Amino acid sequence: MPICYYTQSFIIWTGQEAFFFQNFKNFLKKSFFSLKILAFHWQIGYIVKSALRLGVYLFLNQLVMIRKILIDLSPGIEETLALWLALRNPNLEVLAVTSSAGKVNSTRSGQNLHTILDLIDPSPRPRFGVGEEPLGGLSVDGSMLNGQDGLGDVGVPVVDLLQRPSAAKVILDVIKSNPNEVTVLALGPLTNIAHALTIDPGVASLIGHLVICGGSLSAVGNITPCAEFNVYCDPRAAQEVFQSKLTKTLVPIDVASRFSVGVDVINQIMASDPAFRFRKSLAALFRNYRQWLGREKIFVNSSVGLLSILHPDLFIRQKLHVDVETSGELTTGMTVFDQRIQSPSRPNIEVITDFDKHVLGMFFAEAIKI
Repeated sequence: MPICYYTQSFIIWTGQEAFFFQNFKNFLKKSFFSLKILAFHWQIGYIVKSALRLGVYLFLNQLVMIRKILIDLSPGIEETLALWLALRNPNLEVLAVTSSAGKVNSTRSGQNLHTILDLIDPSPRPRFGVGEEPLGGLSVDGSMLNGQDGLGDVGVPVVDLLQRPSAAKVILDVIKSNPNEVTVLALGPLTNIAHALTIDPGVASLIGHLVICGGSLSAVGNITPCAEFNVYCDPRAAQEVFQSKLTKTLVPIDVASRFSVGVDVINQIMASDPAFRFRKSLAALFRNYRQWLGREKIFVNSSVGLLSILHPDLFIRQKLHVDVETSGELTTGMTVFDQRIQSPSRPNIEVITDFDKHVLGMFFAEAIKI
């Protein structure tokens, strides 16, 4: 049919729907479907269709209420980037940040996180908590990519912790003060989340949502042949959290790593925030990727996890049952997903299985520009 038919139909259709739909957001999503039909008919290609999708979603974001989040992380370099993005985003209210051992031990993680907050200097400043060592002890060396200090060994100043507020208690206080309103973003080992659940199991019903960056859907690891770093650091804590009744979403590393960024991202960040204090750390991360992994681009898995909260409709999800191997001779820390056609196991987690990396790249760039 001629293009004018689709154009006229689109105008009439959107006018009618605007009258009948009380939910303006649903109306915009339906309008976006018509825009995709127009884009296909015009044969203007994948890039333009992606741009249309980006424009509609950006407009929808203006309708989204500010989301309260708590970020629990082992602050390495790419986690620092995700935290910087979160603290700058007007659609997020970061109520608290808590450190977990992983890239470095718990004390240094706390010092790094305190330093990061000082250098970013957000307003208002979120609450701060320091975690304990993993239940089985930290048995991982994360220095290959992040340096001995966790931030690239480029001279980032370290502050002394005059106080050491408990991460688990901060988590409990924030959740209880904002029942069913807080999304917890876990970017490191799940030690602090498990500890909070042990202290007060009832808090599980008060957490709005838990988004976990970790595990591997394909059972291909990045610290052992079959284990992902965050889960391997504290597999018993991961198992406790996975088996809890929390509403939770997993962003596996093998899915998140389908998106990566080149060194030009540093210039983009500096153009957006000339006061950004972690340029040398990012440059060190690129050097280490090139030296140890032979890659020119870096993974930003923590930022993918953050974007899954900001733009959930960009991601394909599947409900699965997952458990963690805690005592295997070769498989400790492996995330085991039951993907049998007929399984006796009930799904206990929502797993992100795919996304459009080109569209995600547009949103990542947009998050930097904010």
